[in-house]
Amino acid sequence: MQEDGLDIFQIIEDLFNNKYKIIFSTIFFSILGYAYNAQKIEKIEIVLPISEISESQESKLTSINVLDLKNSSLSFYQITQDSKIETKPIYSVESVRKYDPYVTSEKLIQEFYKEFYSFDVLRLILEENNENINEDDLVSEINKFKLLKIDEGKTPMYNFIIYTNSVDKNNDISILMEIVSKLNSQVKLNIIDEINNIKTSISFSIKVTFDLLNQKIETYLSKYKRDLKQKVKEFSYLIFLRNNYNIDVEKEIYNILQDPNLMIFNDILLSMYSSKENLSNYDIDQIISDLSFENNSIDSSELSNLRSELDTFNGFSFIEVIENALTKSGLFIESFNVIQFDYSTIQINTKKGILDNIYFFALIGFFFSSISILVFLGYKRNRESVLRNK
Repeated sequence: MQEDGLDIFQIIEDLFNNKYKIIFSTIFFSILGYAYNAQKIEKIEIVLPISEISESQESKLTSINVLDLKNSSLSFYQITQDSKIETKPIYSVESVRKYDPYVTSEKLIQEFYKEFYSFDVLRLILEENNENINEDDLVSEINKFKLLKIDEGKTPMYNFIIYTNSVDKNNDISILMEIVSKLNSQVKLNIIDEINNIKTSISFSIKVTFDLLNQKIETYLSKYKRDLKQKVKEFSYLIFLRNNYNIDVEKEIYNILQDPNLMIFNDILLSMYSSKENLSNYDIDQIISDLSFENNSIDSSELSNLRSELDTFNGFSFIEVIENALTKSGLFIESFNVIQFDYSTIQINTKKGILDNIYFFALIGFFFSSISILVFLGYKRNRESVLRNK
């Protein structure tokens, strides 16, 4: 059978007659392929799956999450338009469940992700493991490490990936473990610092409010003392009107005496009231000037409220609450992990190219030898045909 000068049966016959050459060539190229792959450094991909911590692990943060740190850090105490101070308690037994947790598993893994891509930890560890490394090589090493987010349902998963080779594999896995451990510790320290900053903010707010309350109390007492002295003056004037002009002022006198704080002037007031003589014997200004007041002896509903608010600071330490919450949380436990992972789940994927397949070399040997034989035999027959026709 011959089509357009191409004899298929002749080709098959030529290949069959030279089958040993083809087999030898195929074997030879296969050996070359094996030798090439044996000395070649294999590229691999190391993958460590990580995810959010479990609810049981997150429960170790309960001592922090019962505190309303989100709201307290913004407005722990606030002053209303009528100059009253409203406190926002750092926590309340009745409303604990209304608070959004401050440190959640989602927050922890996000902080882990952000801390990784700040590259501070990565750079530090790579410099420790590679002495005298230059900046270009350091950047190249950093680029080997990736933390990729994988969306799988409601709970996002992450893959910690290293692009390395068979020679550096074990060393890079060791560095990976070191990076995860350091990142874990750094995230805990970052959150502790974050809460301590909130504590400082609350502490400052408490000091400002404490000083403000003291100032309000001092202002109120000063005004109240002036008012009491003024009442004593009014009392003496009413006595003067009664004694000298026979005016009925008993009702006005009675109203003044209703102030319980005037009891400290009881002797003076009683002496004035009982006197039927002119009050010229009394130096009212001097008497009032000599009056002394003990702050604790003055009382009113408004003053009681201010003092109660002030006692809140003396009776309870909010800063101590935050410090105790921190020390009792998982953030101070060395074994507490901010992410969930297991080194036994590390996957090692080999990245193969076309030259990494020995069969590719075998096919090259087969086709190369077959085409070479056909070209040589075709050329030989053509030359013999030309010589016969001369």
